[in-house]
Amino acid sequence: MDFQFASLARRWTETPANRLAAALEQARRDGADFIDLVNANPHENGLVFPEDALKEIAARTLEAPTVRVYKPDPRGQRPAREAIAEFYRRRAHPADPERIVLTPGTSLAYFYAIRLLAEPGDDILIPSPGYPLFDEIAAVCGVRLRAYHLTARSGAWRPDLEDIAFQCTPRTRAIMAVSPHNPVGTVFTASELESLARLCRERRLAVVFDEVFSEFLEPSISSLPRPKPADFPLTIVLNGFSKMFSLPGWKVGWMAMDGNPKAVDGFLRALEFLSDTFLPVSEFVQAMIPGILRAGDPAVSGALAREYHARRRLALEALRCPVYPPDGGVYLCGRLPEGRDEEEFCIRALRAEGVFVHPGYYYNLPQGHVVFTCVSRPERLREGIGRLNRSFD
Repeated sequence: MDFQFASLARRWTETPANRLAAALEQARRDGADFIDLVNANPHENGLVFPEDALKEIAARTLEAPTVRVYKPDPRGQRPAREAIAEFYRRRAHPADPERIVLTPGTSLAYFYAIRLLAEPGDDILIPSPGYPLFDEIAAVCGVRLRAYHLTARSGAWRPDLEDIAFQCTPRTRAIMAVSPHNPVGTVFTASELESLARLCRERRLAVVFDEVFSEFLEPSISSLPRPKPADFPLTIVLNGFSKMFSLPGWKVGWMAMDGNPKAVDGFLRALEFLSDTFLPVSEFVQAMIPGILRAGDPAVSGALAREYHARRRLALEALRCPVYPPDGGVYLCGRLPEGRDEEEFCIRALRAEGVFVHPGYYYNLPQGHVVFTCVSRPERLREGIGRLNRSFD
């Protein structure tokens, strides 16, 4: 007897694997010795929060009587929210702990934002190229996506502010801005954010500002430009510990709101209700947040930033293909020789040279790109880039 699933479930379970995914699975079955340059897992590449420090913070947290008393707060424990607000104050960016809500990472934060900002049939503007995350969350929410474009010019990928305005429709409810961007590494400048703010005020749009790679900027960028609270009707900033402190499994994230008081208060009331429905963040992990921030900011985040910068430099200096140097983040986007098919190139690189990279179309890059990370250990990264270079021949 056939069981009837929802169309979304059928979409996720009945879509066949593409040729590159099939080639990767075959390489794994064959036990092939290949270098996975797409792997962004920091723990597999020597990028970790110091274990002794985590143990000490955990031990101190267990001694606190509040940990053993269950009094959940849908916004998150107050000391944790105060510690996050202090994190922003150290960066000269005002933040109110009453306007911060804890989430188990940023993916669910995106779901919260999209679900509360848009009705089914409304649309959200997302950057293109972009990381393949928004499609599935929007599908769950029944919301349409419209792409605005980052274009390659003057040696960098820049957001096209005219295109953002052009893509807005009467049913547009919010604009997603990722800075540093994933995968092209663009950081929105202060002037670009000011232009974006004018558009949001004119159209009464929210901006969702994803800054999860904010600690991994190029040294030439002294600090991350962030949306000014007074400029936007509603600003929702997303961040967390996954990238900043190399703690992806801890699922610590947050949403920090600001803007027009009426808009902020309305959104917060709805967000508090939705968060209360799930109460998804571990109380023990919440209680560790202040200690992790004290121990890790800037000691651990700074050390990670320096290591990522060194690996990014290593990859850029070793690569034989053209690439626009990113402002930050951990991804690189290389351009293939004219006329080379992306997927064919990636399959050949995997089978012939033993290196795995993604075709650019996975991220809606213009035809003729490959995408990979600079997360691998230096010796593995150097060898992987060497194999990738041979694939260009």
